[in-house]
Amino acid sequence: MIDLSLLRSNSAEIISQLKKKDPNYDVQLLIDLDKQVHVLRMEIESLSHQKNALAEQGKKGITPEIREKSIAVGKKLKEKETELERIEPSFRFAWLCAPNIPD
Repeated sequence: MIDLSLLRSNSAEIISQLKKKDPNYDVQLLIDLDKQVHVLRMEIESLSHQKNALAEQGKKGITPEIREKSIAVGKKLKEKETELERIEPSFRFAWLCAPNIPD
C-alpha cells in the first residue's frame, strides 16, 4: 500500500516508479478516485458544520427559514454521503491493489 500524501505531493515521480513495478496498474484511476473521495469528505464536513450551526440557531427558536435551510442542507449532506459510500469501496480496492514503490 502506498502513502497517499506522497502520491498527492509528488505524483509524477510516484507514477513513474509504480509503472516500473507494475505496468498494468492504473495509477491514474487511484489518483482520480483519491481526489473524488477527498473532495467529498471536505464537502461532507462543511455541510455537517452548516447543519450544526443551524441546529445552534434553532435552539434560540426555530423559524421557517431555519427549518428550510436545515432540510436543504440535510438533503445535500445525505446525497454527498451516499455518493461517498458508492465511490469509497472502489477507491479502497484501487489503493490496496497498488504495488509498493520500488527502492
